[in-house]
Amino acid sequence: MKKIFCFILILSLFIGLFTPFVFAEETTKTVIKLSDNEITVNGEEISNDESESIYKTDKMNNGGTSDESKSENIEISHIININASGVYEFNGNLSDGQISVNANNIKGDVELILNNVDITCKEAPAIFIYSQDIENEDCKVTITLADGSQNTISGGKLKTSVEDFEDQASLLYYIEKDYDDDGLYYERYKYDAAISSDISLNFGGTGILKVNALEKEGIESKMNVTIDEGTYIINSLDDGINASSEGKSIITINGGLVVVDLQAEAEEGDGIDSNGFLYINGGTVYAFSHPGSDNGLDSDGGTYINGGVVFSTGSMYEEFTTENNSTIVQMQFSSNVSEGDSIVIVDENNEPVFAYKADRNISTIAYSSENLKGTEYSVYTGTSIEGTVGEYNIYSDIQSVDLDNMTKQENMGVSMGKRMDMRVEMEEVDQKEDNSKYAFIGGGLIGVGILIAVIAVIGLNRKKK
Repeated sequence: MKKIFCFILILSLFIGLFTPFVFAEETTKTVIKLSDNEITVNGEEISNDESESIYKTDKMNNGGTSDESKSENIEISHIININASGVYEFNGNLSDGQISVNANNIKGDVELILNNVDITCKEAPAIFIYSQDIENEDCKVTITLADGSQNTISGGKLKTSVEDFEDQASLLYYIEKDYDDDGLYYERYKYDAAISSDISLNFGGTGILKVNALEKEGIESKMNVTIDEGTYIINSLDDGINASSEGKSIITINGGLVVVDLQAEAEEGDGIDSNGFLYINGGTVYAFSHPGSDNGLDSDGGTYINGGVVFSTGSMYEEFTTENNSTIVQMQFSSNVSEGDSIVIVDENNEPVFAYKADRNISTIAYSSENLKGTEYSVYTGTSIEGTVGEYNIYSDIQSVDLDNMTKQENMGVSMGKRMDMRVEMEEVDQKEDNSKYAFIGGGLIGVGILIAVIAVIGLNRKKK
């Protein structure tokens, strides 16, 4: 009898400990191959059936039922529509295409893996995530850059006035209702970027993503943008990265390389712009804004530089802060820097710690790096510098600097470990995958296992007596 009880005890513990792994949800990856001639899903031609979780159309669907609404649906040759949670891996090219995610009825995670894709969409965003509710947290969308992949997304914009739409409530897109700069009231849906989302958007993976804005912005979300890793080269005609919900949006950069470059033909634009808050916790960020009234890093609620390497240029001074001991060097130049001039930051011993060769007119800079250990820094501008100019016009090697023949700029501020008086408390934007139902099953079986073990022990004790 003792052996039986011991066997039951061991078996129950085994069941309790390993059941959660047995019941863990297996994620199935859907592989989509793109070309202008054929699109396949797991080797089969893509479906045109809109009841499927993934299907193809040649026209955007705003959800409206009236002729007026339907007339605003843009024709695009190849639209890959995603209508369910899951992992979707894309590779190949589309010269007139779009990846479209309907987040309205999706409960769960949608992961878009870009594995050597090149997608162009001139009439609308090339990657488009839409929802009637911008605070929709039922659906989490992540764009993952496959290891070793090089991806290019080029997209336009979409803006439609819906003030006179009788079926406005049936539209699947978020409807903005506000006043413009001229005090005129509007009701519209509006998407300005090559990658546009109504809901929070997350980026990860170790590949490379080049984003080309064909009309306005590079990446936008009406809520939050989080970048954890990867390389992002954003060529923009307006804000490079934008999160537009006033007082709510959060842009967070935790790692990777992010380069935002406002193109010469742009009329305006910040490098990275949040209508709420901006946090840079790690990685490398280079943000070069429009030389007009714009900034490399811009936020309404506060910009926090907590780690990584950060360099931004602009024409407006906005003081940044930190939540730890990061040192931030900021400068409002006493005399503007012109294209072709170099900007050199030196320490108290006049040793250069950073240098940049301007390719546009600049009147403000900000620089932060773990290499900044001192408390006194100076900024010089001019052309008396010898060295190698590397990627993004940043000097990779400085051989000599003749400070006597350069202009020492004034109005510099150095922030060391500065904290805002009013701290912003917020819930974390990123949420771990919800496996609550499996945890419930596993927990229940663990409980059963423990109960059986207790009964077995009691039985052994009685047997001894």
